[in-house]
Amino acid sequence: MQSLFYIGILSILWVVNLFNGTGLDAVYHVTDYAKIIIITLTAFSICSSFQTKGDIRIKRSDFNIYGGMLLVFVSSSIINGFGMQALDYLWVFCIIYLLSKIPINNTILLWTGLIYGFLGAVILYIYNFGNLLDGWNENSIAMLGMHSFLILIVPFFDRTSIRSKVMLLVTTALFSYLISPTNSRSGILFLIIATLFALNILPRNLLTNGKYRLVLLLFIPLIIVGVVCLIANSHFFDSLNNWSITKFHKPIFNGRDEIWLEGFEMLFKNLFIGCGNLITLNWHNSAIHCLTAYGIVGYSFWLASFHKLLYSAKEWFEDSVVCGCFISFLVLWIQQSVELGFISNSPSLLPYIILGLMLGRIWFLNNITTTTLDKERKYA
Repeated sequence: MQSLFYIGILSILWVVNLFNGTGLDAVYHVTDYAKIIIITLTAFSICSSFQTKGDIRIKRSDFNIYGGMLLVFVSSSIINGFGMQALDYLWVFCIIYLLSKIPINNTILLWTGLIYGFLGAVILYIYNFGNLLDGWNENSIAMLGMHSFLILIVPFFDRTSIRSKVMLLVTTALFSYLISPTNSRSGILFLIIATLFALNILPRNLLTNGKYRLVLLLFIPLIIVGVVCLIANSHFFDSLNNWSITKFHKPIFNGRDEIWLEGFEMLFKNLFIGCGNLITLNWHNSAIHCLTAYGIVGYSFWLASFHKLLYSAKEWFEDSVVCGCFISFLVLWIQQSVELGFISNSPSLLPYIILGLMLGRIWFLNNITTTTLDKERKYA
């Protein structure tokens, strides 16, 4: 019964994500209500952790990183005249915190993945073959489908049977087909990459091993945007554009290089704490979006926050769920080098749900008995 309750909560979060930032949300205020509930539950959970001496159990490193990010983001928005806009993004970290308190067992993970995958496929199908979603942004639809797939795929990281592998390949082909009409080349490419990791065709240690590997991976969106801007006026870049136009009937970055150059110009005007505004442009790159809004100081805290969350998984990679969530998130993170939705005033909730599931699984592994763990593995 408890597992059913948690599956229901996670399913509701998918629905909230569907409404988030849409015209329907402006009418029904689904995200606003969800935001109030989640922030309230987070505050209650933190307050309930008071000890007899009145101290809250928060690690100094957590306080410095997340407190610093909150301070810089909110201060930048206020100083630049955008009020408390930063909270429209930062509240999603409360989702991670609350999900980290849920014991994510195999049943919760499997059914959550199946529900998310089914709902993602249904939305893509309606967008492609119906008219209910006419006028919706095709990139947003593609990201909803791809992100749902990245949660669906996590239970497959522990499957070794031929049947399971065939099912995964068929599901990947189906999502690729459904995403194709949205013209999201990156969405299709990265869901295939995620599948290759799940099948262990791409070795998982490409993402999990190495002392400084995680740091490098977190910098990839910034590295990509920097390299593209450096070569944007070169003959090599012109050749890439010509090839892409021939193959896909549009430039290699489809104008993103021009947007990113504009982003760097904006950053240099507000280098340290940014312009404080998340709504300036759809930057199609998470790094440049954070940098323009909150400067290099905010970006540093932001990266440190994700490094802190992901690094906590290092000791648990033998568990396929932890490893699957870790890899799914990093695939999504790298894909956001050329796409939108990860950081904005109406961010996609699904990336943060993946992190919450990962931390909830770690909590579960930390607290179950050896007998329970053996039973989990037996019936996985």
